[in-house]
Amino acid sequence: NKECKDPKKVLEIIAEPQVLDLCVNKPGFCRGSLGIPRDKMPQLSGDVKKSFLVRYTHALLKYPAAFILPSQGEIHETKVKKLMQEGPRGEFSCDKSILVALGNNSSPIYVLDGHHRWAACKKLKGVQKIIGLFGSAENLLKEMLSFPGCRTASLEDALRSKT
Repeated sequence: NKECKDPKKVLEIIAEPQVLDLCVNKPGFCRGSLGIPRDKMPQLSGDVKKSFLVRYTHALLKYPAAFILPSQGEIHETKVKKLMQEGPRGEFSCDKSILVALGNNSSPIYVLDGHHRWAACKKLKGVQKIIGLFGSAENLLKEMLSFPGCRTASLEDALRSKT
């Protein structure tokens, strides 16, 4: 294999960071998670997200990241670290909003979209800017999945297996 004989390529491969799942390798980090596999989570971006938000009552808030729970059960530490270095001087801000389900007064707040950004903010013990949708995480995730332009297709199976 040519790539293995190229010392530069070998050094690049050796230097690649190990992918660690914070939900598995950091006890308690994902406590309360709905445990939905990352590849089953809906992804709404750009105009698709804007169109989705127009249909729902939502609130723009700031909330301590430590009190927000993940709906996804897999968070890659390498992605979190990369986000933490995205600023012009390698700094991170919790001011880029994530999408959450506010549920009702007694239910937890769950991340719907933006798990890695939430995890970075949580690691920094920050206050996360959120776009809070009123409704249960399970129902909102199903609605996101069926929304035109959503980039995933098998959330329904993941939610069904949780009940």
